[in-house]
Amino acid sequence: VKTVATWFRGDDRSLALGIMNLAPNIGAVATPLAVPIIAVAWGWKAAFIITGALGFVWLAFWFMLPRAAGPAPAPAIAGPERSLKAFGRLLLDRRSWAITAGKFFTDFVWVFLLFWGPDLFNKMYGLETVGLSLPVALVFLMAGIGSLFAGSLSSWLLAKGRSFNVARKTPMVIAAVLALPVFAVAWAPNVWVAAGLLGLTLAAHQMFSTSIFGLTTDVFPSRMTGLVIGLAATIAGFSGLAMNEYTGWMRDNGASFAPMLALCAGAKVIGVIAVHLLVPNVDRARERMIAAEAA
Repeated sequence: VKTVATWFRGDDRSLALGIMNLAPNIGAVATPLAVPIIAVAWGWKAAFIITGALGFVWLAFWFMLPRAAGPAPAPAIAGPERSLKAFGRLLLDRRSWAITAGKFFTDFVWVFLLFWGPDLFNKMYGLETVGLSLPVALVFLMAGIGSLFAGSLSSWLLAKGRSFNVARKTPMVIAAVLALPVFAVAWAPNVWVAAGLLGLTLAAHQMFSTSIFGLTTDVFPSRMTGLVIGLAATIAGFSGLAMNEYTGWMRDNGASFAPMLALCAGAKVIGVIAVHLLVPNVDRARERMIAAEAA
């Protein structure tokens, strides 16, 4: 996010964030298609080794990215006391908690479907290994489309002269509406209806996530976006942990997936409300940030 905030400005930034958030879904689509083939051909150990080694391919591309011309300015060295004060101010900042709340109330949806999705398909439709490939790939393909759609929509709204408040919150509201039908997965008549509903939910999740990243770049200077997202993601991780524990406990006690799907259905609604209450007007927050930087 910090790289996008530094390299891109204005409406181009929203589309760049959508493309950035699309990238993980490409791997999520390719994985269920490729891993069963690798496992059958060379064994499950080879599947781990080959997929893990692909990280070095990305590392090579990262080193090939262009660098800024000229020597980088030397960063100011802040003492521990100054750093703690800066972090303390961040903890008291409503903008920080808007980002954190948005992620906390929604990130568990991604964790739940990523971890429990294959088990859901297995328990409901008896799918295993190769049979899981296409439904799971469809789910993450739709998630990637959601990410790209949110970035494109925000860019289009900004290009049309709409406010940052409208450009960020419109995709969030659409995402909240799109995620509502996911509870119906518990009664889906076949695997493709279930995959479509889960895919719609993850598309909504990626729309919301892209908008949260965009909001961060709107109301914080680029040098702080990494810290803010890191703080928010750390706290949001506890919601994913709680969801996994809750799901495991429910499944051990014979419950269906319906209660967890109901939580996923309402997550974005709560996320939108939390973000709006903490940052009612993105444009005013952005103006205050720009004024503070200029002072």
